[in-house]
Amino acid sequence: MTLRTAHISLCTLLLQSHALHADVRLLGKADAGEHVSFTIGAKAAEADADNTGRWQVKFNLKDSTSGPFEMTVEGRNRVVIRDAVIGEVWLASGQSNMELPLRVTADADAEIANSANPQLRQIAVRKTGVNQPMEECDSQWTVAGPEASGEFTAIGYYFGKELQQSRHMPAGIIHASNGGTFIEHWTPAVALNPIEEFRAPVAVSYAWADNPTCNLSNAAGIPAPPFRTDDFRTTTANSRY
Repeated sequence: MTLRTAHISLCTLLLQSHALHADVRLLGKADAGEHVSFTIGAKAAEADADNTGRWQVKFNLKDSTSGPFEMTVEGRNRVVIRDAVIGEVWLASGQSNMELPLRVTADADAEIANSANPQLRQIAVRKTGVNQPMEECDSQWTVAGPEASGEFTAIGYYFGKELQQSRHMPAGIIHASNGGTFIEHWTPAVALNPIEEFRAPVAVSYAWADNPTCNLSNAAGIPAPPFRTDDFRTTTANSRY
């Protein structure tokens, strides 16, 4: 997941108000062979992009303070990330229970009004319908506060809040949830092909190409996985949505 900026680009999860774990592996893209230098506080690292333009640097921030810091990545261009903190980063993923926003929960108004906490942050991964892994993500980190906390995952918010207060370090939540979807849509086609009921293409496979997160069923009422369309059968009349 990258955000392109001139020659050097960084993983989107590193952009603005970032929360870093103590053991850090930073990823990005640049021109092939480009030398990249990285600094955060008193720490520094360097790397060269490989022949595909990918680069990564690794180092340990265990002995560092939590910040905030200004983080800089420089090659032929320079990228500055302000307000970076060092702490724990957790993935909050699932369906509707994890997706439920703080603003619709019990006592939400009072909690949101008192939620200002620069050491609690979330990045909500934008829902995008694709049928293959993506490297880019149109998302940004947000800091907990009255203007933003209502859209935090409620479970992630309370988990992160307790974690931050008990461990006295910043907590970052990666919110990647998508409610109301069938498990077949999260399963690779190669794993479903051995199952006869999932193998034959159906007309609704075209809808999958446009929106793989929608809930589709074939004529037998079985959720439709990502089918090939080169052996398309005209079963539209018998397929239901």
